[in-house]
Amino acid sequence: GHIYGFELAGAFDFGYLTDTLSGLGLIASASFTKSDVTVDDQDITLPGLSEDVYNLTAYYETERFSVRLSGRYRSDFLGEVAGFAENRNFRSVGEETVIDGQASWFFGGKLTGLSLLFQAYNLTDEEFFTFENDDDRQIIDYQQYGRTYLVGLSYSW
Repeated sequence: GHIYGFELAGAFDFGYLTDTLSGLGLIASASFTKSDVTVDDQDITLPGLSEDVYNLTAYYETERFSVRLSGRYRSDFLGEVAGFAENRNFRSVGEETVIDGQASWFFGGKLTGLSLLFQAYNLTDEEFFTFENDDDRQIIDYQQYGRTYLVGLSYSW
């Protein structure tokens, strides 16, 4: 089969404009792909490959503090699931937009090397669903995983 496309990516630190905005920045990327492969004499798109994917991260970082908010959009794609008798079944997987966040605190003084981390995944509780016949109203599988929160403490010397 064939796969082709292109990706654009960039990062910008607003501190280059003025010291007042030091530590504030954006990281962004966008990818656009097309594919066609043949599986079992059937022409399909490459399983697992979205045609459009966009990522955007906004951040603010200082010597003691870091915070990030990230979003990712992924368009519909062809998924591959195991069926009965280990047969391969293809299903369309719905588009999704996932928002994650992270904050860190870096201690100083006698606690230098100690850091506290808080992460939150899937803040908007985005659902995962599969459908058939190129019609996202014909849902086969629907799942909501909820939000995930993590807290961590680390020390390095």
